[in-house]
Amino acid sequence: KVKNQELKFHWEGVRRCLKYLTQTRGFKAVGVIYQEFHAQDGMGSENHSVKGIPADIRAMCESIQETPRVAGEHQKSADDEVTIKCAYRRNCRLLDNDNYKDWRYVMRSNEVREWFNASRERIHMKYYFDTDVG
Repeated sequence: KVKNQELKFHWEGVRRCLKYLTQTRGFKAVGVIYQEFHAQDGMGSENHSVKGIPADIRAMCESIQETPRVAGEHQKSADDEVTIKCAYRRNCRLLDNDNYKDWRYVMRSNEVREWFNASRERIHMKYYFDTDVG
């Protein structure tokens, strides 16, 4: 089932961000996304719906964790949990526009929760897409 939010998502923003982070800044990227994600790709008349991750984006990532959609009260944001756990295992930064407010309290792993609470201000890089820049 395709979510409305996925239909608004366009891979070009991710592509530009990854190029900057990996090629300009020299970072390694680990992606986290729901399995079988549907999104837009291509510019102008070439814009179309894509199921899955475009090959060029996959190539810019060290790895991509494709998270299953799980039903349940605390599983609405399974991708957030995987993102935090990936950052914990690598002791690295995370880039997301989510504020992770609830995860400060509901993370099941005490060790991961304590690490996240102690380091989130330092590791959490936030972003937004500027429509004037593209």
